Amino acid sequence: MAFNQGCRGIVPRESLYYLYLYHFLDAIKKTLNDLGAGTTFKELSATNLKSISIPLPPLEEQKQIIAILDEAFEGLDRARANVEANLEESRQLLLRYLDIKIEEYISRFGIIPINKLADVKGGKRLPKGFKPKAEKTPYPYITVRDFTEEGTVSALGLGFISEEIRETILRYTISSRDVYISIAGTIGKTGIVPDHLDGANLTENAAKLVLKEGWHKRLVTK
Repeated sequence: MAFNQGCRGIVPRESLYYLYLYHFLDAIKKTLNDLGAGTTFKELSATNLKSISIPLPPLEEQKQIIAILDEAFEGLDRARANVEANLEESRQLLLRYLDIKIEEYISRFGIIPINKLADVKGGKRLPKGFKPKAEKTPYPYITVRDFTEEGTVSALGLGFISEEIRETILRYTISSRDVYISIAGTIGKTGIVPDHLDGANLTENAAKLVLKEGWHKRLVTK
């Protein structure tokens, strides 16, 4: 298989087990990244790569190390799969319980339109030509891609806007006391904004439900 100039091939000699080399290089990625140089994008030169020192036990011991690692990784994969399965089973049980309770409440109390318990308000698109930036400012801008399956907002990849841009969309914020719901693209993702994002600006692809007195935000998200 061919590869381009963005990669380098390392051909192990007889004293070096290729899987041992792989795990070693994988473990020192930060060091390799620090050795990269360049202004537009980093590049690891052949000279710097060749200068890397590697501990070299006998070949058979290298293979034993890899066998131990493989066994450990298999154990971790099994544990992760079991945890995820248990979490999903618990989630399904909770959802079934909630469905039962909702049916019970409907039969006992009836149903009402959502505008009786909350004011529905939209978010706001950024001015044309502007996009959220990764550089942090005091003004986070929440988009639908920041909504998680757990019903909250992820800080990973969160974008920020300048004070100047915020002034143009000042009224379109969301409180940690509100409930959000996506209304475009992926529709129906609901959740609650964490306290540290209270007052953040909200995308036009989502709406917020401002609950009236007597209603609990956690119930609405379910």
